[in-house]
Amino acid sequence: MARTELPLLSTLIEPMQRIPVGVIPELRRVNLANGKQARVVRIADYPGADKECVAKFCGGEHKGYTWDEARMLVDETIAYRNELQKAGVVIPKNHRINAVQVEAGGSYQIVMIDEMHGDGEDLKSKLSNGYALDYKRWISLKILEFLDRLPGGRVESPLITCPTEVLGDFKPDNWVLDGNDMILIDYFGPKRWKDGLAAPYLKKMDSLLTQQAITFLCGDRRGQFSRVMAMMARNWPEIAPYAIDVGLAMLKHNHPEAYDWVKNEVEHRFDRINQVYQMRPSATDAM
Repeated sequence: MARTELPLLSTLIEPMQRIPVGVIPELRRVNLANGKQARVVRIADYPGADKECVAKFCGGEHKGYTWDEARMLVDETIAYRNELQKAGVVIPKNHRINAVQVEAGGSYQIVMIDEMHGDGEDLKSKLSNGYALDYKRWISLKILEFLDRLPGGRVESPLITCPTEVLGDFKPDNWVLDGNDMILIDYFGPKRWKDGLAAPYLKKMDSLLTQQAITFLCGDRRGQFSRVMAMMARNWPEIAPYAIDVGLAMLKHNHPEAYDWVKNEVEHRFDRINQVYQMRPSATDAM
């Protein structure tokens, strides 16, 4: 494919200048969130959108994506959005996704413009910010119901015995609530099934875990449930007993093939899940 010259980031955000003065006086310097993969800013008036939007700057100078890597991530993210929606996962309306040249150094990052849902506060923040106990239990129930409803998949791999149709980084940080609806707001870093593993796998993007570990945590119902339960036990012990009891009941009734494994994890304080998080990529892993 012939290389196409892309606009610099300052050129890309030029149409955003309709933002009212005082709301975001300098788009690139007003952060709503800084994560490992992305920086997020709020846009009060994005041209063509019916509601407020968020701009997600994924990657950047510190990732150093090449042109080919950036274009691949754009294509994979678009395909991944379609897979999520087909599986019944609600995601924001997207107005733009581009690979854009970073002004310093010639590498590329991905810029996404999504419509904003709810009050913009992710579920990790809601669980951590002093809401009533019953409300936090309800949030944990919504997360577990989401995992419970994920369609089952068919993957031939000795590592993945309880596959779901789609993979995902399904953790509280990556959802918001819009009324009673769960909206998956962070779907960058696309993960799709290929030869029984999560793909694409780039060490630049997935530097903390191996491809096998990511596949288990994101695409096997045992890993998905155990991961969330371990997070509850570690970060929100006041709701952990409720969440664990509810999650085990769901698995026993709806997914018995995953129940014994997850129950064993609970009884052993999530020892194997903790081991999965220690599976660091080596120099020979996929680049």
